[in-house]
Amino acid sequence: MRTIIAFLFVSGYFFRPGLADGMPIENGRFCGGATSVIRLTSEQMEALNRQQMRGECKTLVLNNLQRLQLQNEAGVAPTKLDIYNTRLNENDCTCEAVNRGLWFTATQLEVPHAYLQNEGHPPMTDSALSRSLVYYAAIVSLGVFGMFLLLRFLRRREQSHAAGDPNRASDA
Repeated sequence: MRTIIAFLFVSGYFFRPGLADGMPIENGRFCGGATSVIRLTSEQMEALNRQQMRGECKTLVLNNLQRLQLQNEAGVAPTKLDIYNTRLNENDCTCEAVNRGLWFTATQLEVPHAYLQNEGHPPMTDSALSRSLVYYAAIVSLGVFGMFLLLRFLRRREQSHAAGDPNRASDA
């Protein structure tokens, strides 16, 4: 019984990373839908370079023109973005991802519309929630199937021991 409990904990630990997925990026550019390309000001470039050199998480405060551009192109105008440098292959899990910018040249950001939301809104959309539920159901199904196979193996092993397996030395 202890083996089964240990297996459940270990399998939960190893199956958990399967729920994470990164942004679809090819050749440093977002390939998962509509985007807006924003030109960085010299102050913004300096701030991002400074954050990059320090190894900090990069955050960019958008100016009014950049917010207006996003409002016109995407219908959403957040005040700041979390920045990932795709020239360095930075990417992260999109679970609850919101307001992300992809820094693909020294002077430009690409902002995927699918991840944009005004501040104060819940970050998960219906399609992201549905996709997460499908992943979760698939992983749970695999775990249940694995447990079924393990229990079946243990039951057969127990039955062979009880029936007096001729390959085992006798206790008498």
